[in-house]
Amino acid sequence: MNTMASDNFELLQESAQPEERKLCSHLQKVFTTHPCLYGFMFIAIFILDLAQICNDWLLIREIIFLRQGLVYGPLSPTIVMVLVVASGVGSLAMGFEMFNVSRDVCTGRPWGDLELVSAIVVWAEEIPTMTINFAISMCHNEPISMFQMSKTLIVALSVVIRIAVPLIKAYLSSKDARASDTRFRKSVYRVITSAGLCLTLCSIVAVVIFTHVIATDERKFQFRVPSEIWSSQFAHDTYFTDVGIYFHHSELNEPVKDQYWVKLTEINDFEKIHNMYAKISYVRRNNKINTLMIASYTDSEELFNECYKYQEETNQYVFTDCVADFIPASGETLIFRFAFEEPQQYLILGDIVYSVRYKKSNICYNPTVNGTNIYHNATEEEDLELLGRLVYIKPMTVLQESHRLIDRTHTIDDMADHLPYKIDQEILEGEEIWKTGMYGCECTGKSGPSYQSDMTLSC
Repeated sequence: MNTMASDNFELLQESAQPEERKLCSHLQKVFTTHPCLYGFMFIAIFILDLAQICNDWLLIREIIFLRQGLVYGPLSPTIVMVLVVASGVGSLAMGFEMFNVSRDVCTGRPWGDLELVSAIVVWAEEIPTMTINFAISMCHNEPISMFQMSKTLIVALSVVIRIAVPLIKAYLSSKDARASDTRFRKSVYRVITSAGLCLTLCSIVAVVIFTHVIATDERKFQFRVPSEIWSSQFAHDTYFTDVGIYFHHSELNEPVKDQYWVKLTEINDFEKIHNMYAKISYVRRNNKINTLMIASYTDSEELFNECYKYQEETNQYVFTDCVADFIPASGETLIFRFAFEEPQQYLILGDIVYSVRYKKSNICYNPTVNGTNIYHNATEEEDLELLGRLVYIKPMTVLQESHRLIDRTHTIDDMADHLPYKIDQEILEGEEIWKTGMYGCECTGKSGPSYQSDMTLSC
């Protein structure tokens, strides 16, 4: 009888206890022993993973919508695809980690070891995405998005938290007499995680260096504070100095092809002038331009006005005074309007847009634009006639006298008012002018201004 009574009051083993009782027992231990440590472990991992998931997809969204403009354009499709795959795998891994740590705090029985899951997140998400972030920073002196910088900050916090959480877990386990002895297995997990965290730290340091440190012309390194990074002053000093918008008419080919170029404006001029006009008027005889007038003006003032005549004896254009009726009414005119589009969310350094009109015998036409080429077709039956090309060019030396018609075949000794440079080799296309980032990557921006058909312009 006594034996039966004692059996009625014998405590059940923990494995035989009901699930509800085991859950209540663990939650009681959480809230009565070390609630702050449990709370920190749960909140830190949960918020960190959620922040990384949101940041990754917001960064992808901005990368996908990047537009081609000055110097920079969309990223390589390979980089975008790898980033999407890494973010997708990482989101699944971090989503599992969030539920896993929640289950560990609530029940004490996670689906997977916290350190093992942490190692998976580090190797499957943080290392791949930070490697891509590093690759982007190598080719960009300016951040492509604020989420690129915030990703670096979040991963830096992740490294700290992923070091702290195992220490907290080890301390809590040391207070639990029922904790199983899995030291060897956890040591393996910690080695894997530590190796991943070391690589992550290296990528963080590299991204910070490539974003904040620039190489100057004196072969020295200069550190930039965040305000200097977002101001794009380095881009103006490095990429835009002496770079101008040049036009080459298809009949300015004598005696050498692509010999003469017309300098319409410089990119740095748009720091003060956001809207300007250029006019090229000429008279053709025997498929050759004999007289040429180049003018530029804003809504309020004239910027320059130059005139040239072609000399048959020397096969050169000679600078001359602009007199009345220098270009008769029967002449032809190309009218340009340029405007600067400010840097914005999907346009890293902004862009220069333009509209163009072609006037012949006092009749105004809308030319056809294809890339940097400008064509004219008076009627739909006629074939397209190439009028010329509009590109970004950077001279190799500085003009001694600021004339707008540039002869690339003469040296500074031959003709002081012309500029010598090798246009075919180095400065014909914008992507050949600009090497971006500390690695010197190929330019992804446009070779010339962007044509905008809806920009108002009259003849």
